Amino acid sequence: MDWELKLKDYIRKYCPQINLPSITKYIIFYREILKWNRVTNLISRKSPETTLVRLMVDSLFLLSILRGDETFLDVGAGAGFPGIPVLLGSRTRGVLVEARKKRAAFLNHMIHTLEIANTTVLEKKLTPETPLEQSDFDCLWSKAGIPRHQLFALGERKLHPGGRLVIFHPMDTIPEEEQMRTLARNHGFKNIRFRMFQCPDLDRKS
Repeated sequence: MDWELKLKDYIRKYCPQINLPSITKYIIFYREILKWNRVTNLISRKSPETTLVRLMVDSLFLLSILRGDETFLDVGAGAGFPGIPVLLGSRTRGVLVEARKKRAAFLNHMIHTLEIANTTVLEKKLTPETPLEQSDFDCLWSKAGIPRHQLFALGERKLHPGGRLVIFHPMDTIPEEEQMRTLARNHGFKNIRFRMFQCPDLDRKS
């Protein structure tokens, strides 16, 4: 399968507002990950092309909840998902936090290569107590698998009132949703509303 063509088709289907020059940058990002992955293990080396398309399309779905020129904090940014695809497809400004030296170097390389402005890479481990130059982000997320209570604690300290916390985990049952609501309340979140997003073309079981 031509995975680059598949990626282009997904972008056109779900994000028709993304123009051709930006689509070209997504393809450059795709190729650079595959190249770096041979030596730095950015993503799984089992079917990396399939994995990349899934990660890219998942990331693009965040564009449906971001409103224009917003700021986000991506904790444990790793190979750049979802931060870099979001930056390429919007006018958002982001801070990518990554404690691992090689992955932070990759993120800086991609920001330079793709000419992404208004973005900072912080090579550090972030805790709720870690001081940042900015601590009033519009949106915060992490695909690094940090415990949920830590994620909500980060949201409590780093989001402005009314900011949004993105959780990359399905809430399949009512008890699970109630557990999330309890965590949110315990960390000072008010007017709690959950919105679920999933790309219908991505079968999680395959």
